[in-house]
Amino acid sequence: MNASEKDIEIIKSPVGMPGRAIYSKFIERVKSGLERPKKCPFHCIRTCDYTKSPYCIMIALYNAFKGNLKKGYAFAGAKAFKAEKIITVKETINQIMLEMKSAYSDMKRPSSV
Repeated sequence: MNASEKDIEIIKSPVGMPGRAIYSKFIERVKSGLERPKKCPFHCIRTCDYTKSPYCIMIALYNAFKGNLKKGYAFAGAKAFKAEKIITVKETINQIMLEMKSAYSDMKRPSSV
């Protein structure tokens, strides 16, 4: 991942809810009004009016899931710029468990004085 702190920004969902995302060309196109949906094939959010929506969240998230950030975006935490790569939840949990086991092992070892 190649993001800096300024690449993390708050965006609005099609229903006006805020979300933190990693800046991409897609977000730039949304801001320019170039991603407005012409129809709604999904009707995934009851309160979403596609005629007033800046983009289709279902299509944007699906494209991001497929790795196409030119047509979508990734939600992120405030410190996402510190990450070197995007990993799965399973990989994150495994990494936390390994670090926890290592720290626990270090606590159980008697210190040599």
